[in-house]
Order: sequence, then structure tokens, then C-alpha cells
Amino acid sequence: MSLNHDSGYGARPRFWFAVYQLLWHLLLPLAFIRLAWRARHSVDYLSYLPERLGFGYRKPITQGAIWIHAVSVGETRAAQPLVEAYLARGESIVLTHMTLNGRRTGAALFANAMASGQIQQVYIPYDLCWSVSRFLRTFKPKMGLFMETEAWPTIVFYCAQIELPLFLVNARLSERSARRVNRFGKAGRALFQAFAGILAQTEFDAQRYRSLGVTNVEIVGNLKFDVPLDEILIKQGKVFKQANHAEKRLMVCAASTRDGEEAIILKVWKDLLLSHAFEVAPLLCLVPRHPERFSEVADQIRASELTFRRRTEWSEIPKDMVGSDITELEVLLGDSMGEMLMYYSASDLVVMGGSLLPFGGQNSAKIALDWRSTKAMNPASTMKLLTTLSSLDILGPQYRWRTKLFTDGFIRQGTLKGNIYLQGTGDPKLVPEELARMMKDLQNLGIQKIDGNLLFDRSAYAPSVMETNTIDGESLRAYNVSPDPLLYAFRTLSFQLSKARNADFIDISYTPSLSQFKIVNQMQLVDRACDNWKKDVRFEINPEVISTTPPPDLTAKFLGSFPATCKDVNYNIVALDANTFLTQGFSAAWQAAGGVWAQPPSGKNEIVPISARSLLQFDGSNLADDVQDINKYSNNVMARQLMLTLALEKIGKPATTENGGLVIQGWLKEMGLQFPELIIENGAGLSRNEVISAEHMNQLLLTARNLPVSQTFYNSLPVAGTDGTMKNRLLTQLGKFLNLKKKPEVRIKTGTLSDVRAISGYVTSKSGKIYLVTSFINHPNAWKGLEAHDQLLAWLLEDGPEPKQAR
Repeated sequence: MSLNHDSGYGARPRFWFAVYQLLWHLLLPLAFIRLAWRARHSVDYLSYLPERLGFGYRKPITQGAIWIHAVSVGETRAAQPLVEAYLARGESIVLTHMTLNGRRTGAALFANAMASGQIQQVYIPYDLCWSVSRFLRTFKPKMGLFMETEAWPTIVFYCAQIELPLFLVNARLSERSARRVNRFGKAGRALFQAFAGILAQTEFDAQRYRSLGVTNVEIVGNLKFDVPLDEILIKQGKVFKQANHAEKRLMVCAASTRDGEEAIILKVWKDLLLSHAFEVAPLLCLVPRHPERFSEVADQIRASELTFRRRTEWSEIPKDMVGSDITELEVLLGDSMGEMLMYYSASDLVVMGGSLLPFGGQNSAKIALDWRSTKAMNPASTMKLLTTLSSLDILGPQYRWRTKLFTDGFIRQGTLKGNIYLQGTGDPKLVPEELARMMKDLQNLGIQKIDGNLLFDRSAYAPSVMETNTIDGESLRAYNVSPDPLLYAFRTLSFQLSKARNADFIDISYTPSLSQFKIVNQMQLVDRACDNWKKDVRFEINPEVISTTPPPDLTAKFLGSFPATCKDVNYNIVALDANTFLTQGFSAAWQAAGGVWAQPPSGKNEIVPISARSLLQFDGSNLADDVQDINKYSNNVMARQLMLTLALEKIGKPATTENGGLVIQGWLKEMGLQFPELIIENGAGLSRNEVISAEHMNQLLLTARNLPVSQTFYNSLPVAGTDGTMKNRLLTQLGKFLNLKKKPEVRIKTGTLSDVRAISGYVTSKSGKIYLVTSFINHPNAWKGLEAHDQLLAWLLEDGPEPKQAR
């Protein structure tokens, strides 16, 4: 096989391909020497050697089948739902692997189909032009599906040349790998462009493939989430766990460890046991990644003088394992295949191999660190992640709220003679800038003067959700504002106070503008520090509610003392009822646009009558922008209104929090996520009742990476040292990486209540690994947890070295 001049790949790819073929032929003896070396542990490495060169296949040969290539264990397990789906359709399959463990796994998973002849299992040939050609001529597959990252140039180009559709399935491409491909220029990019299609796991992966010039990319999610879990293994693990807990033993599983990591783990474990830190000594379950190393690791444990037994010494699980001898064990060696799920289920804490030494990342679905992750806990504002992600996926990033304006009058000579009805649907960001746009839209209808009142239709929400209910009694604080279908500027007056530059008096400005509103300043300047300046400031507003026509002036009065050292400090307060705030805000915006009132409006609630005619429909900002405000600045009322919007759009009005919760629960079910402990009260986390486990919050983060809205969701999270609630955190730790070309990044949603500290999000480490991290602290002293969370994030930035080195 060769790249012909008319293949379309150009001269440089042909040159690199020739070099690649030459290297393969020169190094081929080393490939067989490597197999012989590994055969020291298992002679099976020398089985089926001719298949490595494209011949020696057992008959009958399966031709015209679907060819699925899964290089090793993880890819084979990931391919299981795909293989089973094709088998159910009656298709024949040629299943290829590169590793012995991949072949063993495939043989175990699909034994029945192989026995019936529906699956033929062989090794993929080495990437030599003649061995690949011989393989394809022998099997003549009708389509090829390669799992995850496999892209062998000879196979890919040859399939393109003979017009055999070859797809890269469950595809993932790291930032580092994309850069490596680009180093080969057109030759590297041509390799991925030659696939018939690439089915990527996430938007991140898809973008990287597109950066290589690949146009036929689709996002289909991660097949590993479709792999059925073995309920028998889970049950066995739970029985073993219960036996351990009966003895008050903690079980730690070090899973899929690599060569060199066991020595580190065993040393730390021995030191831990000698420290007598536990009343009852914990149990280590050590599971090496490669079966051929089981005996080698057993020797290491023996040399460490730790009491251990091998899993294979028990004939039955868990019956034989819960006898009296298990209480004396210090280490359990998991030297079995296909039982990892049992070990996970039995353990209280799991540490993933590949994370202690620089081997490169494991697949994105593996656990790196786990501690009490299944316990239902109050997540505080990190609950907004569930609300925003589900809303982005259900409504779409371009969703816009609609505020409709009606009238029961008519327009004549620039005057609207009649009332204006505002009918809201819960736009969470109807702010002064948006209201100014609405005024221009009104004027574009030819209206210069309004001779009528303002009437507000809030029928989109059930009355109960608009009631003021707080968990701390602070009804005047902005974070406690109740939902409102016609919420304006978060119903919050924001005053800015500062000592005047050239005089001994206090400047006070405010937003949003309100008509018939004045400020009376009776504060005294005092010479003291600006710390805790609010304690000596008193605020009054009269009247708080307007119920007369015409409405009286509003007066905001500041009393007390104000430190002269304070500059541009903010005083935010929810001091007016919803109708007064919206009426005076709308009136001021109309006047600022040059409009005139025949008489000042008083504003009241009234449903739009059937006889009213439409004036205009005002579309607010899009959901993608609003989600940024919700997550970066932890806006509670916006999150609550977003959940009510789900209820309004999917179930209908009046929207209730209960219906919003049902929509989210339905979405979770559709995503295949089962969170039995989940309690949703308002979707904002401003609750003593909302709970979720850290394990399930991390599952949510992982699911997000497989959705089309993944990038929008990711961009909405606060960036440590840059913006939002993480703006002033990890500044020192991130400063250590300023010399790196590719900077590490921490995108974390935070949550805080009086007895809760929470973080959840993504950490991109210095090596480019992406960690999903969730930590909940529920304790009266939770406020002390900020430093602990920062240490955890700093540790992940460093790829998890000794904790002291990550400080």
C-alpha cells in the first residue's frame, strides 16, 4: 500500500508516510522481542503471533462484517454497548485488539457470541502496508469503528484509499495530543481528515479535531456511561464492605496501579499502620493494572512485611472473605480480572493508579480521590450547577425570556390613551439597560406620551413562589429577593458612598434610577478606619409601599456616621415592594428616553384582559449570558427564576418550584443519572433542605463535558484569580505557573451558608490533566474550610504531589 499522487494528501504526507513505513520495518524485530520479554509473565503473549502480520487466522473467516477495534481493556469495555447493539441487529463482527489484556477482556465479555460465530476475535496487524493489506483482503469488512484514540496511519490511509468507511468512535483528543499532531503539519492533520467521520465524546474534543481541519465531527457523548454495571459484583462488594464496617475497618482501594506506584503506596500504608492513627487498623486493597505483575506485587507486599492475602486464594466471594482471618489482614491483593467494580463497591476511599507517577492520564471516567462521596450533603450555591446545566440543555443557550406589553387603549397623535399592561415570564435580568431598549421600542411605535396607568400581570408564577421566605431572617438583603415574573434590577437599590474629593461631605449616588425619588443625607463624617463601616449607618425609606394616586415622592434617608477613609463603598438594600420598584423604575426610564406622562403612574397588579391588544414583545438577554451571571456571581434570584422557567416552558403556568424540580428530575433520568438522595427546593442552594452527594455532583460535571452545551457551561464558571467569586483566590498558587506557555486553570463554583462551604468544578493542572472536583463541608465551623479547599485545588494544580509541596 502507498499514498498515490492522486490521493489528495500532498507531497509532505507521502514523505512522512515513507519514513514511517521504513521505521516500522526497521523496528519490527523489537516488537517481537518485546512480546517475548513480556512472555516471562504469561506465555499467552506468544499466542497468535502470525495475526500480528496479517495471516494465520482461524477459519471460518467472517467476511463482510463490522470491524470494531478496541486496543485494550478500557476500550473493550467501552465498546460493549456498541458491540451488543450490533449483535442485537444480527450483524457479524470482527473484533480486534492490540494487547493481550484487551483480548482477554473481549473473550470474557462476548464469549457466547464468539462461540456462536457471530464475533471473530483477532489481533490487529502491525501497521505495515503489506500486513494491513493482507488483513483487509482477508476479512473484507463493510465498515470500521476504532475506539477512542487509535489512529494508525497505514490503516487509516489505506481504508480511505479503498473507500472503506472508517470511523473514530468515542473519540477523545487532549490539548497536548492536538499540539503533537500539529507538529507534523499537514501530514499529521491529514491522518484525522482521512477518517470517514469522528464521533467525539465532548465539545472540547470536537473543537480540537476541528482545529486539525476535520469537518465531519459529531458529538455523541461517552460510551462508557452506557456500559451496564454488574449488579452481582456490586452486591458482593457491599457484603464485604458491611463485614468490614462491622469490624469498624476503613477500606482503601488503590486501583489500577502502575509499576513503581505500589512501592510508594506500601511505604505510606506501613507508616500509617505504625502511627496507630486508627482505633481499628484500616485495610488496603491493592489492584495492579496489569495481570502479569500480580506475582511481582505480591513479592513487594511480602518484602514490606505486611500481612496480606491474594484475592484468588478465596474460592467464593464474598462468603469466604468475611471469615475471621480477614480481620488480621493489612493488605488484600486484588489479583483477579473483571472484579474491579466489586473492589470499588467494597471500599470507602479509592485512589486511582496513574496519578502518583507521571504516566499520563487515565480515562476521564476514573476516580482519582474519593472520601465519603456518597453522603447526601447541603451543597449551598453549587446546586446552581444542576439548575444551569439542565436549563442550558433543555432550553438551549440562545433561549430568551419574553416580556409582553399590551394596552386597552389606542395611539393618537403620539399619545397612548390607555393603560399599559406588562406581562412577564420571569426574565431574570431585566436591568436598566434592557428597560432603556424597551422604551425605544415603545417610541418606535410612535408613542411620545402615555395617558394611563401601569398594570402588572404576574400570572406566570404561582403566588406562593413570590412570597418572601428567608432562611436567615435578612429580608432586606439582595441575596434573599423573591422570584418575580416582572423582576426589575433584582429589586435592589444599590447606593455608592464616598467622601467628596474637595469637601467634607459625603457623595451618594444610586442605581437604578427611580422617578420621584430623593436622598436625604444626615450622616456625619468621622475619622476612623473603613472596616465594618456599615455598623454605624442607618437607612430609612418613606413610604415603603405606594398605594395612592398620584404617588407621593420617595425619600431615602441615611443617618449615623461614615468613615472619611471610605471610598466608593456599596450599600445594597431591598427596601421597596415589587410594584413600587417597577413602577418608579419604568417611569424614570420613560422620562430618560424623552417620554412624557400625563400623570405619574401608581402601578398595580392586574391580569391582561382578553380585549387588550398587543403593543410589543420584548426579548431579553440570552440564557448563555445569564448563566454566566448566575454561576460566576452566584445570583440566587436568577437561579430560582431559571428553575421556574423550566416549569413554565415544560409544564405551563402558573410555574411552581415543585414543577421545576420535576423537570430537572426528568432531565436527569433522560441523561441516565440516578440521584436518589437529591432534594431540590429552589435550585439556587439558598436552602437548608437541598442535598446532593459529592459523587453525583461530579457525575454531573462529567456529564456536562459530553453535552453540546459543555463549552457554554464551562465558560460560566468562576475563574480563580480572574473573576466572579474566585477572583481573589489562589493568586499565589497560580503565580507559580506564569512561566508556562499553557497556564493551569481553576474553574470552580463556590457555595457558602452559615454552616456550609462547598466547591465544585474543573481544575486543569500544570500537566494539562483535567480534574473534576467536588467538596462539601457541612459543619458549624465550615467557615474555616476555605483554606482547606484552596489547598485541595492547589494540590490538583500540581497533579497531586505530596500535600506540603502544593502549598
